[in-house]
Amino acid sequence: MNRNLEDIPLNKICSESSSGSPREFIENGIDDLKENIRSLGLVQPIVVYYNSSTDCYEVLSGYRRLNAYVALNEDNANEGYDAIPSIVVDEPETGDRKKAISLAVQINQLPMTNTDLTKAVTDLYNTYHDYDIVQKQFGLTKYMIKKFLRLSRLPERLVQAINEGEISPNIKAAENAAIDAVDLLNWQKDGDVQVEDVLKIAKKLAQEKYQAKYHGHLRDDGGIIGDGYSFGGCNFAVIVVGDDKGIFKNGKKMTREEFEKLPDEFRNSLRLQPHWK
Repeated sequence: MNRNLEDIPLNKICSESSSGSPREFIENGIDDLKENIRSLGLVQPIVVYYNSSTDCYEVLSGYRRLNAYVALNEDNANEGYDAIPSIVVDEPETGDRKKAISLAVQINQLPMTNTDLTKAVTDLYNTYHDYDIVQKQFGLTKYMIKKFLRLSRLPERLVQAINEGEISPNIKAAENAAIDAVDLLNWQKDGDVQVEDVLKIAKKLAQEKYQAKYHGHLRDDGGIIGDGYSFGGCNFAVIVVGDDKGIFKNGKKMTREEFEKLPDEFRNSLRLQPHWK
């Protein structure tokens, strides 16, 4: 079977599929998937085939990834989400063959852990010393490539503390806090700074800088209007009722662009999401 990796425009993918792939629960966790793709890129392409009778591509595997891309494109027009990386295979001969291919992809698709991805990114970068090559290979932003490279240089004790939730139950917050603690104390292998001292600072940073604190509902005379938080030394208010909906940082209303630049650790922790006009 021939396989080609192509960027397929979303408007060339069939809205209704006859592939026979199960489509239950494809909306589950779609917001988390959107944030993952926004941060890491699409690590795993979808699998499609071209249907000549309908002149469009039908999906064999990857409906949730496709739905996330559609949502990202709607929210971020002209930012490159109008075409999705896809593995294009020959059209299956029968409906049973379509189901078999779809099932085989799901069975053989093992998600990469952060440890696996860190090693893979580091190995590729050490081979080519080129961010663009790594970015193309893994679909990662340069920011994330640099982060994975820094994670690969952490002492084993910190890696263990991250994976076991010792620094923070939020793994991203733990990673960021560990990286910052290493920089803050200028830890170096075989240097004078002890790893346990770095770990203590990482735990403190995770709580103070990377872990959002929920302060409860915000109310007016009519009842609950939103939620209050503190994060990174700032106070936030998420208002979801009334004329002045949105999110406020230290009393000043934020734009959507400003909000989306906030760390994922904070945005994903919000119980209520701000509304945008």
